[in-house]
Amino acid sequence: MASFMAIATPRSTLAVNLCKILLCLLIFGSRIVTAQAPPLSSLPPCGLSCFLGAIPHSGCDMTDSACQCSSSILLHEATTCLTANCSMQDGLDMARFEAANCGFPNESRSSDVMIIMSALYGVTVVFVALRILSKMITHTFCAEDHMIISAVIISAAPFACVVYMAELGFGSHLWDLEDGALLRILRLLYVAEIIYIIVLTITKASILCMYLRIFWAYPPFQITCYVVLAFVIVSSAAITIATIVSCEPVRFFWNRDLPGGSCLDVTALAYANSGLAVAQDLIITLLPIYMLWSLNMSRKKKFFIGIMFAVGGLGLIATIVRLKTLSAFGDMTDPAWSYVPLVYWTTVELAAGIVASCLPSVRILLERFFKVFNVSSDQSKPPSAINLQHLHRKPSAPEDPALEDYGASQTRLTRARDGLYSASLRRGDEHIGPKQDLDWG
Repeated sequence: MASFMAIATPRSTLAVNLCKILLCLLIFGSRIVTAQAPPLSSLPPCGLSCFLGAIPHSGCDMTDSACQCSSSILLHEATTCLTANCSMQDGLDMARFEAANCGFPNESRSSDVMIIMSALYGVTVVFVALRILSKMITHTFCAEDHMIISAVIISAAPFACVVYMAELGFGSHLWDLEDGALLRILRLLYVAEIIYIIVLTITKASILCMYLRIFWAYPPFQITCYVVLAFVIVSSAAITIATIVSCEPVRFFWNRDLPGGSCLDVTALAYANSGLAVAQDLIITLLPIYMLWSLNMSRKKKFFIGIMFAVGGLGLIATIVRLKTLSAFGDMTDPAWSYVPLVYWTTVELAAGIVASCLPSVRILLERFFKVFNVSSDQSKPPSAINLQHLHRKPSAPEDPALEDYGASQTRLTRARDGLYSASLRRGDEHIGPKQDLDWG
């Protein structure tokens, strides 16, 4: 018996140890499964009610998690219910439950957002700095230069807001955000959106002021510029005010837990803003092209100057592309992730407008230092001369034959060492204006 007990005891001990190991594995495995697919009881009451109420509309069974995870109807119904009836924290808990139950990935574009924002703002600062340098060399500081300097300084605010949003988790999915992060992200987005409209308005106004200075000798064009300038200011002011008061109270834009709050259709408001921006950019881009065609210069000059002005249409292209991303605006399903393309193209539009406004001055600087953009003029004309006879009305036959050689068609503007133009004005040349920004050669 003793020998039997001596033999049996080690075997029984081994069996007990094996049972313990299996039990531990089962417990550990059950915890993993529980972590991956939390029970419905882990949801807050409001979130659970929305989830259970959305299932019948989705056509999925209560136990069919695969169907529930792939059903866009279930997601839409549950999100609509959560937005209308539950707190922001309930929505976050619901997103975390869904991500764990369906195995959603933990993706993040936050670092990309930071890099792109920093690069875009860096480009705008460089171009504005080159513009300032060009103006210092030519001693031609004007009102529009101060406007664009103000624009690039103010634009630091929306770029900084987006970078801080990325630090809070903007660019990540909702279920990966910390508690309270979404509220702060939406508050920063609200501030950035308002400043974006203001900066864009200042930039467009500076471009129109440049047109007024360059083509000051042509009254019909000036009237057109003033009308467009008034349209830009009034429409942008209306959109800015509408954006500020889009929610009542204002804090309801970022804090949906406030009782009795309501918002306008922010998606429709965003489309209205972009529609106006497209119209403004299109008019501003075409205005100088029309005037350029009236100048009496070689086609080669017109082509290169036209390219310079057409590059200003980069803002227009960015605005049009931005229209495709507006469908996500106002969608609270996963705003920290789905708003990223919209923010990308909004900041690209902002940077493109500032860069485009600096191109004429940067061209003069490059021409002066590197001779990169030099284009030879017609051999029959001085290199820096511009004939303005087609810029104004065609002169009628003079009553006095002695005045036949007078008029704008005989005037030449030449550039001095300081970059300014001098002209020997004779009778009939009263409307000749500075054209240094159009000279190409």
